[in-house]
Amino acid sequence: MVGMLNNYILTMNKTIKLFAILGATIIFLIAVLMGTIFVAYTYLDNNVPAAVLESPDPDSFTVVTLNKTDTSLQDQIGAEVELARAENLIPIVYFSATWCPPCQAIKKTLDDPLMIDAFSGTYIIEVDVDEWEDDLLDAGYIIEFIPTFAHVDQLGYPTGVMVDGGAWDADIPVNMAPVLKSFFQNNELSQEASR
Repeated sequence: MVGMLNNYILTMNKTIKLFAILGATIIFLIAVLMGTIFVAYTYLDNNVPAAVLESPDPDSFTVVTLNKTDTSLQDQIGAEVELARAENLIPIVYFSATWCPPCQAIKKTLDDPLMIDAFSGTYIIEVDVDEWEDDLLDAGYIIEFIPTFAHVDQLGYPTGVMVDGGAWDADIPVNMAPVLKSFFQNNELSQEASR
């Protein structure tokens, strides 16, 4: 009887140790997950100027949308241009609006192979003209048409070279992509932006 009791106690000790290890592992994983969520939440706090949107092929181009904060539009664009240059991508400022049909078409078709090819190698800095309406002139931008794509210099200031939605016919990839690709990949402008 004593032998059975000893075996039972040994088995219980092993089981308790196993549950203790399993519990510690679960607590560790929860702590790592909570830490990751905390870091992500802190990073995406309203004080961060840009929210990165995933592109269909993250290796080919990047799209960020500037959020209105206490930081000026020009300072935010300049910071994003630095990031684009660090990634060896061409910085392009994209002026859009939620009510704009061509802007909606661009957003819906970013996963189209023609659009992926057109946007390849770019770092698109999206600016909602309604949200930033009062800041556009201060940053040096005169936007007459939506959507408008603008090349910028190495500090994020407009070069004056722009293309808008009037440059293509119907808002479908076969019309938009060639115009945008030609604009984005203009070697002279791309080299100027990367200097």
